[in-house]
Amino acid sequence: MIMDPIRCSIEIESKETPNQSCTYSLPTIIGNWENARALEEAHMALISYKKVNCQLLSSRTRAMLRNVLAPVALSPCTGGIEYNKTYQLYSPSQPSQITSTYPYEKKGLYLSGMVGEANIDKGTGLMHGCPLTASSESMPCRRNTFIFRTEIQNTNRMYYGDDLFIQINADSATPLYVQAENHTINSFGKSLQLRLSQQRDVYTHFKILHAHPKYRTDSIGMVITPSSNVIIRHVASGQNLSANASSWITTFFGVECEASCRTYRNSNRIDTAENMWQIIGHIEKTKYSTMNI
Repeated sequence: MIMDPIRCSIEIESKETPNQSCTYSLPTIIGNWENARALEEAHMALISYKKVNCQLLSSRTRAMLRNVLAPVALSPCTGGIEYNKTYQLYSPSQPSQITSTYPYEKKGLYLSGMVGEANIDKGTGLMHGCPLTASSESMPCRRNTFIFRTEIQNTNRMYYGDDLFIQINADSATPLYVQAENHTINSFGKSLQLRLSQQRDVYTHFKILHAHPKYRTDSIGMVITPSSNVIIRHVASGQNLSANASSWITTFFGVECEASCRTYRNSNRIDTAENMWQIIGHIEKTKYSTMNI
């Protein structure tokens, strides 16, 4: 029998060289499949734990919105503004929109606390260091209602020229006061930024003055009536609380106006609309009363 040498060499070579490709049946687990499955289960368990304990960014944001937007009842206006009562600070002449082309646009901004991106990782509410803005949202809630405090004992009624503190009505263990201070060297010479502070220091003192300079001196010691135009002056800097409608920022609550301490005056040395504020309380509505806010 004569054998083909080429075929013979192929058969010998195939017998000596082992097959490098391995075939497995379907139930066989290949590689680090068990480790990958364990890591995936641990990752899902961690996400479930963070969701239950409100540690996810989406969960913290929803909890923050529920906290700071909780409705608050304003104190009634009974002839004068009082200490330790809940009010809103309202800028009546500022437009509540970015562009104002229509002559009858909606006006009015409310001083409000804001939780920024840097604060959302630390808590779910207003805290030390949170900035303040001027918002068009008029519904009384924790972020836009304030309580006036004073160090004077045995007094409830507020008067023009009193040295006072403005405390935000936040759900926090430590009271938070409105503070105006330049925090960095790059901000010197610019508008004083408003922030919330836990300390009653020299930068948290304010005075409420009459809106018109002609009656400002004579009105010292008089009762502050609700919904009247006033000037809120920062004692340390001498600048007035302002809402600048030419500067808008994007926040968790929408587009809002910048609030700071800066004096705006016209050629007649009269404070302009940026510095005008009203202290708003609860007004009992009857069929004979109207409220344009």
